[in-house]
Amino acid sequence: MRNLNFIIILFPYLLGAQNVINGTIVDTETLKPLEFVDVYTNQANTSSNAEGKFEITTNGNEVSFTLLGYEKKISTLKEINGDTIFLKNKFVALDEVLLSTSGVEPIIQMYRSIPENYPSETYSEEFFMRCLLKKDGAIVKLQDLSGLIERKMLFSTSKNPMPRNNYTVEIQNMRKASVKEEDIYFEMFSMNEFLKALIATYMSPELYDFETVHSTDKDQSVVKYYFTPKPSSNLATNGFYLVNPEDKAFNQYYMLNSQKNKKFTEKRRIKYRTYFYELDVRFKSDTINKKYYLNKAKLSAKVELINKESDRVLYDVEYQWFTSNHGNVKVDDNFSMRRDLFKIDKDYNPQFWNNQNQLLLTSEMKSFLQGLTGEDKSEFVLE
Repeated sequence: MRNLNFIIILFPYLLGAQNVINGTIVDTETLKPLEFVDVYTNQANTSSNAEGKFEITTNGNEVSFTLLGYEKKISTLKEINGDTIFLKNKFVALDEVLLSTSGVEPIIQMYRSIPENYPSETYSEEFFMRCLLKKDGAIVKLQDLSGLIERKMLFSTSKNPMPRNNYTVEIQNMRKASVKEEDIYFEMFSMNEFLKALIATYMSPELYDFETVHSTDKDQSVVKYYFTPKPSSNLATNGFYLVNPEDKAFNQYYMLNSQKNKKFTEKRRIKYRTYFYELDVRFKSDTINKKYYLNKAKLSAKVELINKESDRVLYDVEYQWFTSNHGNVKVDDNFSMRRDLFKIDKDYNPQFWNNQNQLLLTSEMKSFLQGLTGEDKSEFVLE
């Protein structure tokens, strides 16, 4: 029998006498909230949301906090419950670390190490996905998905190209909330487009310059490689890799593309342009087979649209992705991979979602849900 329980790292079941612990995690220097922090005990794991907030249920006494590029912290329950947790960035300021333009050889080594560092065989894993759509700054759609995904491979190479149908996805649970909306003029990401975007991590050394930044850690456990477009490339994408210097694997890939003067595309009397695109992908090494698997990701985009009535509309879309428990579970394809993610419709299971309170809603999401009226739709339950 396959495991139908959702991601254990996000949804621990209450066993015995346990404590509900919550708090906010921020950067020590900037005091900005930290998202995607792993919060875990010997019984459960969770992640902080965009406001740095987390909640975890445990009967242990120690809680650990880890985030790529930050120093690990271990605290007791008394030290953290309802309080603020500070994490120190390993790359505090450029004038405090070694910065060098070391050429592209380390990057080439990183790319060449992909077959050894990432899985190239078929595997499955559980996933959780949160999708958010805003129109002119106000939330209009919010939905959570959970299920299983099978990948034939994570990354392709010249010797091992990506199969045409690399993914099989089974949605097992879904909840949605939306205002009554009839004038969304274009298609958002499909599951197929989203999954492909997460692995589009190649930055050509012919088109980009790279700078090396070593961490402030004495053990130099991670190195940051910034990439910026060469002046001759006319590109607008920049970002970085966080790389393990021992095995040459990148643990994180971050890229940002912002083009305020980008030209509009016109289709059926509608003009639109994606003028902002941000992608943050994190990988985690399996302690048994020493391969890196996609662990967490966030994709954000901003679209400006001129509709048929010449009205200007701004859309913000955001997708968050979490995976765990990779193995060889059978996955049943039960929806169209090419369908707009916001147009997927699955039966709502309140029993399942009543146990989902670990990936916390932000204050903005809560306000949106509280403001919905009778004509709107919501399958989210606020306590």
